[in-house]
Amino acid sequence: MEAKRYLRMGIFGIIIIILAVTAYAIFLNEASRRHIDKMEAAQYTILEAVHADYHKIRTVVKDASIRVEPLWTIDVKAQHDGTLSEIYVDLGEHVEAGKMLASMTDAELGSQLASAEASIDESRATLFNYEQILRRDELLRQDRAISEQEYETALSQRDAARAQMENRMAQRDITKEEIEKMNVFSPRAAELLNIYHGQGDYVRAGESMFLLSDLAELRATGIMSHEDIAALMQHGQDFILEIPPHRLLHRVYPMGQQAGTTEGLQLNQLAARIDSVIPAPDANAEYHEVVWHVRNPAWIMEPTYYNGVAFYSQEETRVLAVPSRALRRSKEDGGFYVYGLDEESRLVRRPVKVGIADDAFVEITEGIAEGDLVITQDPVAYTEGMRVRIRGDAEEGETGP
Repeated sequence: MEAKRYLRMGIFGIIIIILAVTAYAIFLNEASRRHIDKMEAAQYTILEAVHADYHKIRTVVKDASIRVEPLWTIDVKAQHDGTLSEIYVDLGEHVEAGKMLASMTDAELGSQLASAEASIDESRATLFNYEQILRRDELLRQDRAISEQEYETALSQRDAARAQMENRMAQRDITKEEIEKMNVFSPRAAELLNIYHGQGDYVRAGESMFLLSDLAELRATGIMSHEDIAALMQHGQDFILEIPPHRLLHRVYPMGQQAGTTEGLQLNQLAARIDSVIPAPDANAEYHEVVWHVRNPAWIMEPTYYNGVAFYSQEETRVLAVPSRALRRSKEDGGFYVYGLDEESRLVRRPVKVGIADDAFVEITEGIAEGDLVITQDPVAYTEGMRVRIRGDAEEGETGP
């Protein structure tokens, strides 16, 4: 019995030893595997990447500078010397054609009109007297009571009195016309941009009194690179002009504002159309002068200088594109490229040609295909040929193109 007990204890001990050795072997194997994985991982750099895909984008040119002017302006000038007695409009007001803007006075013209009216009354009385004499002489002439010469004299006196009265009436009418010029009217429907004089000022004939314009339609002129204008004109000539919101807080002209904007646009966005490009877009020029026709129905934009504006195409286009952050520019030749991975998951530079772009994506016209992997994380501290593991949108088990 004692021998059997020792035998069982020996077998149990052997089993314990076997289990311990097996567990130790498993531990060593796992430790070795972790070490190998760690060594392998040390050979890779983890970077974010996506696959090139099709996106709907609007082409955009940002940080542009433009000079904005009205399509036309009118200086309303004084037609006669005088004192500005009344102004009937306010800055920024919309005025219709024929609206009275102001009235002026001239004491001398008033005196001339009163004198003319008095002289007309005098001439009218004189004419009446000579007409009475002429009628009497006509009766006497029929009775041969006066000579023909006396009758002709009365006739001449009546005609002279009539001519004198007509002359004085003409002089009065001229004075009235001069007085009428003291009222200043708007020659056409427009917005009032400036009032040059204040009430009580003495204004000479020919001096500007009001500045009128139509701010619903404006002209914007700017300089754009050949690259930018070529990208824009792929979409025709109609675009959206976006103004930085802070530029709408302060105005050069204290204007009023109409209600409403162009349908579908935000308050700081306006419809713009390319009127002309000089030199022509297909000319071999580095820069072009671009003239835009801007619709400004709410009078948001005013005649002044704007920087930091953006032009967007009105229509979206479906193109093969990559995120803007994936695109890089070569310092050597100025060309564009992206980083991708080769069959061994090594970092490679792929030259590309670009097309239109918006805030988020850039069109790729040549150099990569749909589904190709592009690195979106800036690898400026890394080198071509390094081994890469990816994460992000392209992390689904694929490490190469």
